[in-house]
Amino acid sequence: MTYDDPSLAPLGWTPFFARARQQAGRPDLLPARVASDLGQTLHLLTPDGRRTARGHPDAAVGDWVLLDLPDGDAPATVVEVLPRATSLVRQAAGRATRVQAVAANLDTVFVVTAMDPDFNPRRLERYLVAVTGGGATPVVVLNKADLALGQEGRYRRQVPEGVDVCVVSALLELGIDELAAYAGPGQTVGFVGSSGVGKTSLLNALMGEEAGSVGAVRDSDRRGQHTTTRRELHQLPGGGLLLDTPGMRELALWDEAGIDAVFADIVALAEQCRFRDCGHDGEPGCAVAAAVEAGELDPGRLVGWHKLRREAERQALRRDVAASRQERRRFAKVIKEAKKIGLRKR
Repeated sequence: MTYDDPSLAPLGWTPFFARARQQAGRPDLLPARVASDLGQTLHLLTPDGRRTARGHPDAAVGDWVLLDLPDGDAPATVVEVLPRATSLVRQAAGRATRVQAVAANLDTVFVVTAMDPDFNPRRLERYLVAVTGGGATPVVVLNKADLALGQEGRYRRQVPEGVDVCVVSALLELGIDELAAYAGPGQTVGFVGSSGVGKTSLLNALMGEEAGSVGAVRDSDRRGQHTTTRRELHQLPGGGLLLDTPGMRELALWDEAGIDAVFADIVALAEQCRFRDCGHDGEPGCAVAAAVEAGELDPGRLVGWHKLRREAERQALRRDVAASRQERRRFAKVIKEAKKIGLRKR
């Protein structure tokens, strides 16, 4: 099998991964793509079908890995995880400062939100920052158009400029072809969004079958209930791949990447401020504040920008502290080993 074997292309293999495999220098290992992670076991996609491998701490759904195949029916072993072309990451839940990969190697990420009373522009901005910061292309999917007939424009206007928008309804089969166009042969797309926004219904519409179970709709707010329990990569009938994810209760930013791109309007205004270090928080000559006062900038956008910037700054401090602690532990271990060697020489 050559590094650019065409049989890998339908699974999302590109020259980027071919170069990474060549640099690994192991032509004897089989490339495979992680379809789901069950902890102790990885389910993988290969040109010959599905395989299983032992779990690997560095592998995320969507990753390309190199496998060592055993004799018989034993699970394969992941020898190496190839570098990622794109990634969707967050600060892992809990107190430890640790990055968690939500998904890897997505070309396009559908940020799904329902057109209902739970629609939240600030939450949407957070998702867009995370997606853009990881290198994938975001597309905002305004779902459940059947609940907002004639009101789509109101929701569209709250999506940041420059981001593609699709208005869809799985119930009415509206906009499904528009979504499918992003998932052509060899392309990998993914769904992210809160629980109940209809991601599983859209997955089933794109798959043309019941690929995931759909929860009952609550009478109180007409929102679907949480059904997806793990990340899983599906092969679509049109030749692309789609990664479904559970609804996320929390998407804490890992770093500041993506903020400037999502808030490009504020970045552009900031260049006109009187002071180069203007914090847009009451300083004289602030062009951003002037735009808000003139009705040219939604004040909610500025609030959202401030919140995400502060969060990114706090996260940077957490990473610095964590790195310092790790370095101190490493240094203490070196000293301890050196003392042991010194005692043995006496």
